[in-house]
Parts: sequence; structure tokens; C-alpha cells
Amino acid sequence: MRLLIKLTICFTLAYSTSYALNMTVGTADTVEYLIFTPPSYDGTQAYPLLVYLHGAQAIGPDISCSVGKGLPGAIRNNSFFNDIPMIIVAPHVKKGDKCSSLDNNDYEWNTAMVNNVIDHIISNYNINENRIFGSGISLGAKGLWDYVLDYPDRMTGIVPFSGNAPIEDICSLDEVAVWAFHGEVDGLIPPTGGTDRKGSQTVVNELNNCSNSPYIPAYLTLLTSKGHNGWDQVYDLSSGYNIYEWLLALKRNVSTDYTPLVNLGPDKSFVNPPHAFNIKSFAYDPNGSIVNYDWDVDGPVQTTNSGQPNLAVNLSTPGNYNVTLTVTDNEGNTSSDQAVITVLSSAASAPQITELRLYHGNTDLGPITNNQVVNLDSYDATLLDVVATTANLNARASVRFSLNNNHNFTSLNDNNINSAYSIGNNNHKSYIPTPGQHTITATAYGDRNEIDQGISYEVTLTYSNGPLPIKLLDFSASVKGDKVTLYWATTEEINNSHFEIYQGLGNAKSMDKIAEIPRVSHQQEINRYSYIIEDVPCGKLYYQLRNVDLDGQQDLSEIIHIKHVKNNCSARIYPNPVINNSFVYESRTHNSNTDLILINSSGMAVRQYTISQAEGNKTILDTSGIPPGIYYLQSENGVLQTQKLVINPQ
Repeated sequence: MRLLIKLTICFTLAYSTSYALNMTVGTADTVEYLIFTPPSYDGTQAYPLLVYLHGAQAIGPDISCSVGKGLPGAIRNNSFFNDIPMIIVAPHVKKGDKCSSLDNNDYEWNTAMVNNVIDHIISNYNINENRIFGSGISLGAKGLWDYVLDYPDRMTGIVPFSGNAPIEDICSLDEVAVWAFHGEVDGLIPPTGGTDRKGSQTVVNELNNCSNSPYIPAYLTLLTSKGHNGWDQVYDLSSGYNIYEWLLALKRNVSTDYTPLVNLGPDKSFVNPPHAFNIKSFAYDPNGSIVNYDWDVDGPVQTTNSGQPNLAVNLSTPGNYNVTLTVTDNEGNTSSDQAVITVLSSAASAPQITELRLYHGNTDLGPITNNQVVNLDSYDATLLDVVATTANLNARASVRFSLNNNHNFTSLNDNNINSAYSIGNNNHKSYIPTPGQHTITATAYGDRNEIDQGISYEVTLTYSNGPLPIKLLDFSASVKGDKVTLYWATTEEINNSHFEIYQGLGNAKSMDKIAEIPRVSHQQEINRYSYIIEDVPCGKLYYQLRNVDLDGQQDLSEIIHIKHVKNNCSARIYPNPVINNSFVYESRTHNSNTDLILINSSGMAVRQYTISQAEGNKTILDTSGIPPGIYYLQSENGVLQTQKLVINPQ
């Protein structure tokens, strides 16, 4: 534990300033904080508490440095917080003589101070102490990780943005749920980088690989092509990632029966769309996996249900299309979201986006065609930008860009653009293309506050490194019963010979070829494939698609994974109680090597076993020398299993 500095807390509130909604200033001894209480709070019922730690830019001589930034800024500008049954407190670091001083970048949050503020709030408000949450941005996210490491029993769930953490003691956070966000191209705090401290991507992986992994798996949203920002759009819900719904659903140390989250983004309007839409969903099951995607499009033209996270659909006929996605998780829980897409034959006077163009620095590379492939080897990625061509925008207009399932990658008005509306804001701090498929939608608004919505324009382009045998547009999987169905879509299979499917169980480092699929004989603009794998083993399954060119050139897809859990996944152990100092471990995973740990009732490991694939599904394990008692046998192959084993006196 790091050095803690003791603060004496004065248990009286000093309200001095009032801001939008019910956000006021309070004081805990010398520490000022902003606090928001929803209108429904009257003190008779215990409310959850969300603690927000600001970044370096909010450090300054008084609390006004905090008001318009991060979560307090979202609260000030969005009335939906009135409907969230949660008290939010934001301690302020008073330091220096001005806000946003670079001298504050090396500050480290005092975790004892944060804890004392929490104690102070608990003493003055009716707080449910099993539902204390945390969030923070950049420097505040680093402080949040430090806080939960110093006080691992205090917070039930945290949402850190663009932070990093020491990982030596990270496995102590088995009672803390984590949903971390990080920009994929964050150069200030890289998602995997660091020496003494590691970025969010590494920390989440380390957490999930702990023998005592968190009660629900730690989750990372890696914001595609995003730098060191993105939290404002998450806090105000415009990105589509509802962290408040996730936090309020958490139950301390309860790992089952969580409802999945799903979001399709806002309604949109298009004028005579020249190509099919690629509708990207965000769907996340906190404690398991999504096993079914059920799409429904109700409008002038019906469409086929894809059964995949994304839907490619041609909506060229004018009219209103009600698009609904219902997702089902592995526990049978369902959630739905709907978006309305309006197709118009004309909109002469409405603010609108008429096309999207690709720029490399100041060089205009021309309009982007749908499903265009851009080879990053031919350009400097930091100079690539997507610029919107607009019509009917006045001097107080704005444009919002979405990227894949991030429904507000960035929003721009006339105050924060240089010469044109672009996803990179013309200075390339916001958007650095990375390999993969990018569905970009630009929406015009007639005002700065994005209320007077106009016409959108959408394109899908794929960034690649080097030449591809084909253009792979999508690769996904779903599981139902003992079957996994793989889906993929391609275009321009000019030289493709066939596809190969690889499967791994428990890890992605050891994958075996399980099928070879020929290319379709009659090529379409978009070719859709599916392949059903029967009798799949239990555990965490990894899949990769390899497409092979006629001249032997090969290209690998990204690795996707899915959990297959059913009632008979657990291995059998018998006889139980043990007889003659041995018992049989019968695996049902049909797979590779398995590591087992025998743990006593005090939580200490007393013996470890390694079962190789060559030993088959039944293995006799020795318990000689182990004292009689109750033990627990743990195994993990993508799915942690714990079974009780009794050793009686012989």
C-alpha cells in the first residue's frame, strides 16, 4: 500500500455555489468537491454513490476549474442525469494559480484524501455502501486505479478512461467490476504501454487471467482510431455506451443473471442513399456472451435477418425503416434497441452532408466510395482524414461523426474547426486510421447543440497493411446449443481460392485447422458465407479465418472469441469422497492440456495437476499425503470451474 496522508474531515457541508441541475459545492475539511443529487433523493432511501476523479486540466486554484470538464460538464449540460438514481461527487485538487497548467501533469491523486471524502459523503447522505462506484479520466483514471488497489473492498465497480495502473497487485481486485475505455492510438498513455504502470488493455487482460478473476470479467472498450480523449461523449451518452446502466446493475460478488446492453445509435435521415448501409451495433453482456442477434427491419422494403452483430441492408426506397435489434445472452436474458432510418427523395433546404472525401494532409484524394480499400503502406496514417462536404449549414451549425459502434466519435461546430468539418478536426489529433473496417457516418445539424438534426451520409472503407487477397468486410460468430456458426462477408474476391477456418480452445496461441471452404462460384458485390461447427467443446473458443489466394498468398482475419457454456460443461470427479488416495478426473472439453489446482478450505493451494491431451478424457489423480478435509478443485479452459472434493480419513 502506498503512503497515506491522514486528513481530518469536518462533517459540515459548505454550499457556496449552485450550478445547472442539482449540483452544488461542498467541503470536506479543506477539500472542495462538486456533488450532484437527483431530484428523487430525499434521504429516506440509500442511494448509490459515484466518485469522479478529474484529469490534470481541472487542477487549479478553485473548483471552477472542474465545473465544465469531464463528468461535471456532462451533468451541467444534460437533464437525463435527473433520472439516474445516483449521487455523484467530484473532489477537486486545489493546486497552482491557474487551470490547465502543464506543471500539474505529474500530480498523483492522494487516495487517503479520496477515501476521506467518501467517508464524509456517507456521513451526510444516505449511501448504499455496497454500491459505491468510481470513474476518472487520464490522471484521474490513474488515481482511480491507485484508489481501488489501496482500498479494494470499497468500490463495487469502476469506469476508468485512458488510465494506467501498476499490475503487481492487480489480482487483489477480484471484488471490483471493471469497464475500461481507452483510445486505440493514445500516444500519451498507450493502451498496452508503460514500464511501472500498464495501459488499460494490458491491465484488463491481466485481471481476467488472475486465478481469482473478478466476479464478472473485466471489460475493455478500445475506441477505434481514437487518441487521448473520448470520455465526454461517453459521459453524455452520445457515444452509445451506457456506463450508468451498467453500474446500477452491478451486484457485489454476484456473477450471474446480468441483462446485456445493446445500442444502435440515434435516428438518422438520408437522401437517396447511393449504396447499402452497414448498421453497427454495440452489444455487451457483462457476465457472459451474446449468443443470438435478432434483427427486424420494418419499412417499405423488408430485409433478411443476419444473425450477426452488424447488418448490411439496402434501404433505397423512400420511407421510414424501423430497425430493431434484440440480443440474447448465454443465460437467456434479452435486450432490444431500435433506431429509425428515414430515406428521403430530396431535402433541398435541410442542413446535410452530401459526400465524404479522403484527405492526406492538404491533398484531396477524392470522394470515398463504399467498401473502398485504402492501403496504409501508401500513406502516413497521421495525415489521413475524412472531410464532410456540406450543404445548407449556417454559421452556427455543427456536424457529428460516428465510427463503427461509437456513435459520437467527435462533434464539431464553428468554434472548433479550422477550415472544414472533418473526423480528424483537420489537426489529426482525433483520428488516426488503423487497419480494419471503418463505417463512418457524418450528420449535419442546424445548431451548435445538435438538436436541429439534418441529413446524414455514410460510407464504409477498409484500411489495410499491404495487398489483400480479398476484401474481408466482416467476421463474427454465434453459439446455440452445441453449435457455433461462423459468418463472414467479402467483396472483390478476384484471386481468392478458398477459406480455411481455425479453432482454438482456452487460448488463441494454439489453433487447429477444422475446415476448408471453397469460394462462391457466382460472385456478388458482397459475398456472404456461414459455416456451422457441430458438437463444439466447452470453454472459451477462438476462431480465425484464413483466405488463400490462387498464387498461394494468404491473409489472416482478426481472432474472434466466444464462450460456450452449458449444463454439462463441468468435468466429473469421482469417487467423491476420495477412495484409496485417488480419484478420477473426467474432462468433457475434448481438448488440449488442462491445469488443475486443489485448494483447501483456507484458500491455499495444496497440489497442482497438469493433464496432457495424450492422457485422454479420464485421468487418475493422486491425493496421497493430503490431510482429510474439504477441498476445491479448480480448472480453467476459458471458463473457470470449481468443484468440491472431500478427502476422508483412510
